[in-house]
Amino acid sequence: MNDYLSNLPVELLYKIYDNVSSFDILVSLPLVNKRLHLISLNYTRLRLDFSSLKKKRSFDLFCAQLPSISSRVVSLEFSNENDGTTPMKINYFFLTFININNSFSNLRSLSLCHINSNLWKTIKKSLKSFVSLTSMSIDTIHLFYVEKAIEFTTNLLKDLLFLSSTLTYLRLKAKHNHPVHISKLDISEQISSIEHLFLYNIRLDVTILASFLPHLLTVDVMLHLDNLYCTTPIYTFEYLKYLSIIVLSPDFVTIKRLLNPMKQLVHLIIVAYDAKSDVTDGTAWEQILISIVTFKFVFKFHKYIWNEELTELESFRSSFWLEKKHWYVAYDRCTISGFSILYSVPYFMNIFPWLNNIENFVTNSTRSKITSFENVRRLILTDQCKIHKDLRNRYTNLNNIYIKNPEQSFHLLLYDIVPFLDISKITTFSVGSCRFNINDDLFLQAMLSMPHLISICAQFALLKLTFAYQWPNITQLKIQDDISFTNTIDKDIHAFYHSFSRLEQLSFHHDTILDICQLLNNKLTSISNIMIEHPINAAPGLIDDFITRDWLEQKTYLHNFAYLCDKHNTVRLWF
Repeated sequence: MNDYLSNLPVELLYKIYDNVSSFDILVSLPLVNKRLHLISLNYTRLRLDFSSLKKKRSFDLFCAQLPSISSRVVSLEFSNENDGTTPMKINYFFLTFININNSFSNLRSLSLCHINSNLWKTIKKSLKSFVSLTSMSIDTIHLFYVEKAIEFTTNLLKDLLFLSSTLTYLRLKAKHNHPVHISKLDISEQISSIEHLFLYNIRLDVTILASFLPHLLTVDVMLHLDNLYCTTPIYTFEYLKYLSIIVLSPDFVTIKRLLNPMKQLVHLIIVAYDAKSDVTDGTAWEQILISIVTFKFVFKFHKYIWNEELTELESFRSSFWLEKKHWYVAYDRCTISGFSILYSVPYFMNIFPWLNNIENFVTNSTRSKITSFENVRRLILTDQCKIHKDLRNRYTNLNNIYIKNPEQSFHLLLYDIVPFLDISKITTFSVGSCRFNINDDLFLQAMLSMPHLISICAQFALLKLTFAYQWPNITQLKIQDDISFTNTIDKDIHAFYHSFSRLEQLSFHHDTILDICQLLNNKLTSISNIMIEHPINAAPGLIDDFITRDWLEQKTYLHNFAYLCDKHNTVRLWF
């Protein structure tokens, strides 16, 4: 049989390789024939995503081979935040290659997650050897204390901004319950090479950006705009072409003042919370949007701004909006709570900025076709209040459902959501803590209505109800903290593993499982990592059976595993 693929020109095969997993290029394609073996050896655009190496042994074996291919690697990714082994992989990787000269000399992109201060110190030592690095993406760990979050995020941002003269793309996401507000960076007269800046859950003063980032082409940040009320211009972004901002309590005048110096701007995204009423004047917007090619926005208004009358959209029906720009606008309002939102159509955000369910709901739009929330993947159910059918039917691409108040919301899920939305697409299902028992049948019905579940989070008392069934697709499971239920016994553990027979990741709280030894000793071979949470103020010796490495070696049969305990007393085991 003729092998048409391997007879293609090398340049075309390289284009195909660009869309193939680098691990397949290194392991599988060379086995096809001699020509593909040779082409694979000479391919110099390897992009390594280490989340695909789930087992510790596989990771160790691959890292042993890395020095021989490091010069062919252009991208490294440790960016799967759902992978509990990521901190250990990063730590091992950078400690291993820190002293190898000329390693990854052609590396252009680096993506990391679960980064804390200690891990960053290890990483930072290696980065100077990445002489071709142009792009970095970092997600920090979740930090409980505001002061620590501000200090770490500020120092990390300062390091990244002046890391290398070759770095032009920077993405940083801070994990915290609230945005980390950086008021100053204390940077002496330095100029950063960054041209594309993406900061998430980090709030900056607009003047900070202007002082040392004169070459910005792209900005996606949360801005503090108070300084814009002064009478003289305080900044300029003369090269900026793409701007995406999140702002609090803006009025139109402030937004106009922000945009005026940006003469090259062509793409604009604005997300505003507690916006003032003057942003609903479409005619005023026309004056500052003439040169803008794409304009997306969401303005969420404070409930006390509005009366019971629905906001009219006549100023957004002009020839400028509908014929010249082909831009459409919609307005939604809950007539009971006062929640109201003005947004561009189609809706572009991945969340709908209202956690509570909306029953009394009215809408108005300049587009005849009803909009859908095609980018919203997660639905949060909080109480018994029904969701208005027009709003509910907009959720067309859900893959994640979170029941925050299960005692009240299971009826809502089964009778107001399941019959009307395609629940078969749901891959992640989370159930909040229950103080009282919920109906067993309701929980089982919910589980059985989601045949493609991959990840679940629930209390052990609820999970026991599923032991009569097999869940071969579920690979990630978190046992929700439930200190009122700690009487798991040997037969429960065997039934648990029999039901969830393909688990790869398991997470639970130390106080939830009575016999942790039994759980670990009967561990499935498919499990690659286990996370055990302890009380944050605990320490070895202060609570019984704190899971240390010595404890595991003395009381369990586990061997050949990596152990890590972070500052929040979360223990990670990697097999």
